[in-house]
Amino acid sequence: MSNQTASNELLGKATRRNYYLLILDGIFFYIGQAFWEPTSVVPAFVAALTGSELMVGLVSAVRYGLWLGPQLLVAHYVERLPYKKGVALGALAVNRPAILLIAIATYVLWPNAQLLTVVFFALYIVVWLGEGITSVPWTDVLGRATDPRRRGSLIGTMQCIGGVGAFVSGIIVSRILSSDALEFPYNYALLFLVAAVITSLCAVAFFFVIEPPGKARKQREPVMTYVRSVPGLLTGNAMYKDAVITRIMGASIFLSMPFYAVHARNLGVSAAYLGAFVSAQMLGSTLGGAILGRISDTKGNRLVILITLSCTMLAPVLCLLATFFGGPLRVVLFLLVFSCLGVFGSGSWMGFVNYIIDCTPEDRRPTYLGAVNTIIAPTTLLPIVGGVIVRRFGYISLFAITAALLCAAVFWGRRLKEPRHIERGIPT
Repeated sequence: MSNQTASNELLGKATRRNYYLLILDGIFFYIGQAFWEPTSVVPAFVAALTGSELMVGLVSAVRYGLWLGPQLLVAHYVERLPYKKGVALGALAVNRPAILLIAIATYVLWPNAQLLTVVFFALYIVVWLGEGITSVPWTDVLGRATDPRRRGSLIGTMQCIGGVGAFVSGIIVSRILSSDALEFPYNYALLFLVAAVITSLCAVAFFFVIEPPGKARKQREPVMTYVRSVPGLLTGNAMYKDAVITRIMGASIFLSMPFYAVHARNLGVSAAYLGAFVSAQMLGSTLGGAILGRISDTKGNRLVILITLSCTMLAPVLCLLATFFGGPLRVVLFLLVFSCLGVFGSGSWMGFVNYIIDCTPEDRRPTYLGAVNTIIAPTTLLPIVGGVIVRRFGYISLFAITAALLCAAVFWGRRLKEPRHIERGIPT
């Protein structure tokens, strides 16, 4: 056996091992997230704690702003590193304990609601800042440590199995929140504790991933020079530019993201259904991950993006319908709303990440990934804008505006070309 053949066999074994470890990583993430879901559980907790729509909007603003905001600076740092996994693990070692501290603070600081609010948001910032630092190196490892022909099924499988686990977790969430044995906020403290334990297992799985050396960029630029080079990424790569514009337009869902559960409660839907909403969202993510993962591998990620945007547009439309119907039909419509949000969560990440990996060079990939997320970071202020719209014009106006913007995103997304078809000379 030649050295090259032996090397290829070892690489193949590492790739297969990484495939399953990254699936395991994703499964733990989805199950853990279900216990403190940022679009339902956490907004409901903050609404009960503060009674403020603006504070509810701040939940999503912090989550997405700190997840997206630092990624370009992180990319500037890791682009020069042949191995990037250590950066991600360092961030995970900080933000996972922060979730545990949120659970402890919720239990210990009540009934001092003001102090608990301050401590909660301080730790919530740490959690999502850590996620933002993790994102670029984690995604780059995903792109290098796995077979590109199976990347769609990898993401789809982690979302599918993780979604099933999260669906079951949603039932548990519902029972905990409706139980008379635990009063507010101790029921939420228990949820946060479980989330801290399960999401910590993500880091354990990722720790054992075998990272192959990547192409490190030798040229070292000052930070401001590096930042000023970002517009050149858009002008120099038409497919990347169209993907970024589509991503920005699709981010209009953030305008209303934290208000679906709150609106349901305002319409008289019982808090006991919050767990069912989590389960519906995870079911949407599960089915979306399974179906869209297959589409990603066989048809490409342009179609994944278009299907995702179409399903996302349905969320505010169905919510508007729920406003005018009562009884069981209202609950069913909200279950469908959260199912659509689940499809957005799985399909948006899968579609855009894979599309950008496919249409960008490996040595600059961290920069392309970090740039798109930094460019769309201002859209994370949209939940705060949504809170202002609710205060001045009401929920109907908020969901109508969101639906109109997402409709525009679907039409713009049709401009995207499939990178894999271009490589093979197939017309798009």
